[in-house]
Amino acid sequence: MRAFVAIDLAAALGAEIVQLQAQVPVGRSVPKKNLHLTVAFLGDQSAAALEALHEELDALTVEPFTLRLAGFEPLGGSVPKVLTLRVDPCAELLALENGVRRAARLVGAAPERKRFHPHVTITRFGGGLKGNEAARLGHFLSTQSVPVLPEVMATSFSLFESVLTPERAVHHILADYPFVGFGEAPRLS
Repeated sequence: MRAFVAIDLAAALGAEIVQLQAQVPVGRSVPKKNLHLTVAFLGDQSAAALEALHEELDALTVEPFTLRLAGFEPLGGSVPKVLTLRVDPCAELLALENGVRRAARLVGAAPERKRFHPHVTITRFGGGLKGNEAARLGHFLSTQSVPVLPEVMATSFSLFESVLTPERAVHHILADYPFVGFGEAPRLS
């Protein structure tokens, strides 16, 4: 099962991000329900590995913290594959990422080795930008000020399953992990 750990942002910032997406002149918008900040991408994992990881994630103690989105950023090299909103890599977010990675390694569900670059993907460019799309995106980015989005209090993180379909990835929350003071112990779906 393809899995990742993330902070779900659909409810907290979905409406604001959808408004930003409507302004992007190229690409395919990520559906509101799929808006998230990936903490660790785990790739394909067995049900047993995810059960073990669930136990480790449940044991993490995380205090609530504030997320700040810091502007547009195309990612994917010289021909961008996605447009993202950068997220300020605050100490609390980095500590969460470190704890999740440690838990995943402990149970043999090692996450990707990429350097953590916190962001929210808002638009995908499929096979890359074609024709005049790169120029249109460049013009859009050069004429936009840094988007003003409200700060968001992160109060939980989740273990997700990602199912790839011909149209797009479909994400399902397998378990939620509330931060200190924000809910009951999680159950794995």
